Order: sequence, then structure tokens, then C-alpha cells
Amino acid sequence: MRIYFLIFGVLFLILSALLFFRRMRIIFYGASAIGTVLRIESRESEDSILHFPVISFVDNDGVQYTFTSTSGVALGKSPSDTKVLIRYSTSNPKIAYIANWRHMWGGPIAILFLGVTGIWAAIGHTAL
Repeated sequence: MRIYFLIFGVLFLILSALLFFRRMRIIFYGASAIGTVLRIESRESEDSILHFPVISFVDNDGVQYTFTSTSGVALGKSPSDTKVLIRYSTSNPKIAYIANWRHMWGGPIAILFLGVTGIWAAIGHTAL
């Protein structure tokens, strides 16, 4: 059983590193824009409803893009027409994130935690 924890732990660490790298590329090589929340997509989870903002923005070349945030919230909704700061890839503006801590770093940190927990479970806490 420990080998499974180790394999999944390492895979989650690799995925976390890839997500961190992707976010850092957006920070260093991307651009900022002001986006507008067009609507909220609601998706049912196990015991709650998550709300994902759908955001439209115009890149530096004047082309309009729309994306759905990858991070949803269980409580409350952002009203339509709310303005939000976003970061996007200049080489592929379809890759965009709301420029706040939760949307940029919440996913990579959660996956990092899963990876560390998996490895810890595999090697055992007595090895520390």
C-alpha cells in the first residue's frame, strides 16, 4: 500500500511543480488586463453548489477572450459586470487567471499538500 502512496505523492508533486511553473510564467511573461464577470456558472458538488465566474477581457492586441475561472466558491456569488484584474499568457491569451491569491496559487498549493501527504504516508511519520 505504501508504494501507491509514494507513486501518487510523487505524481502530485510533479503536477504541483508544473502548475507553479505555469503561474510563474504568467507572472513574469504574461500581461494584465481588466476583465468583466459576464455570468456565474454554478456546478453542483457533493454537498454544495460551487460558483465559477465567466470572465471576458481584451488583450493588448484588442482581441476579446472569454474564460471560466478554474476556482469556484461555495458561498456567495460575484455579481455580473464586476471588474476583476486578470493575468494572461501573451503567447496564448486563452490561458488566464483572476489575479488574486486564491485563483493563482490555491490549486498548486492544494496539490502540493496532497503530494507531501502521500509521500509522508508512504515513508511513515517515524522516518522524520
